[in-house]
Amino acid sequence: MNTELYNWLKLAGYETQQALDFACLDEDLCLKEGKLSKERALSLAHKIRPVMSKTDAEQIEFCYGQLPRGEKFWVDTGGIYFRSYPFENMPITRAEGLQLIGEITTYHHGGIDNSLKPSVFEVLYQIPEEFMEQTVAFELYSEQEKAQDAYIPGLKRHQLKCLLYKGNMPKKVEELYTKW
Repeated sequence: MNTELYNWLKLAGYETQQALDFACLDEDLCLKEGKLSKERALSLAHKIRPVMSKTDAEQIEFCYGQLPRGEKFWVDTGGIYFRSYPFENMPITRAEGLQLIGEITTYHHGGIDNSLKPSVFEVLYQIPEEFMEQTVAFELYSEQEKAQDAYIPGLKRHQLKCLLYKGNMPKKVEELYTKW
């Protein structure tokens, strides 16, 4: 458990159980992040790529307040570590034939102003081992209507949902260079 965070949360007025839960979750996330080497992350990012859906406004963009349900597109992230891929992406091609295999909750560090800035790296280290082999794509969305509502001050992270898909990755996407 992250005792420093726990003590800070208790001083900030969090209930004992909630402070304990956040401190344990924070330590778990930090351990997972530390275990995923740069080389392994780049390897995974080459075989597990992000997709995004068209919204009701016919835009390919991050989905707030609802499950993504529009036509899906593979997107180029520009980099897996520092980039906020849902907001700085380039659509590559339609993502056809993907099959949903799971949904997980993921946590993401915010920007300087706590803005939502999820990275591919953050998703990769949170995918459970039982999904790693068959997952070829993922899609993040927020159950909240606004980014600030997905922010958890006690964790200093945003909580998002992540859909995991299996299927075939087109050659055009497979051949994309994966950048750190």
